[in-house]
Amino acid sequence: MSKIEKTVLEELIEHRIISAETAAAIENYYKNKEQDSPSKLLLVFGILGALLGGLGIILVFAHNWDDFSITIKCILSVLPLALGQLLCAYTLFKKPDSQMWRESSASFLFLSIGASIALIAQTYNIPGDFSSFILTWCLLGLPLVYILKSQVASLLCLIGITVFCVSKNYFGYPRYEDHWYWMLLAAVLPNYYTLIKEKINCDLH
Repeated sequence: MSKIEKTVLEELIEHRIISAETAAAIENYYKNKEQDSPSKLLLVFGILGALLGGLGIILVFAHNWDDFSITIKCILSVLPLALGQLLCAYTLFKKPDSQMWRESSASFLFLSIGASIALIAQTYNIPGDFSSFILTWCLLGLPLVYILKSQVASLLCLIGITVFCVSKNYFGYPRYEDHWYWMLLAAVLPNYYTLIKEKINCDLH
């Protein structure tokens, strides 16, 4: 709370417009509001840290992948996914109101899903094309948008389904209309409808 606001409260108390208890309650309210609302810079660094951390794990594994045994490969394949799920569980139960925690953990888990799918497929030589990989990744990552209320996860999902559509319909042969794109896009849209509705409600109040 700024010095000017504290001075205003003191003036209101002095003129007996509000009581000291009311002034203390107002001051506590703004202190709690400031603590619960992390700075945008901290939020950006948290998201970037999660994205770079997830990408870094993928690069380290890829560089040394041929030197590992199959058992080690399996453990390393599911390790990022397990860590991401634990991080999201901690966020849901301990930090449900922290936007930074929700966005960071959702971003890390989203990348971990793709890494685990790719690593397991490479370890056991599971057949499949790039389009199927992206589609599976987006389907598994979509619930993060609503469970953690993550806008970064929704953005990553939109990027993923766009890549899927381009890969399936423009670089493949024969070219045809794929309805998976429209179904996935429709699944993400309610998230943005909720955001717009909340923004309108905030502006009205």
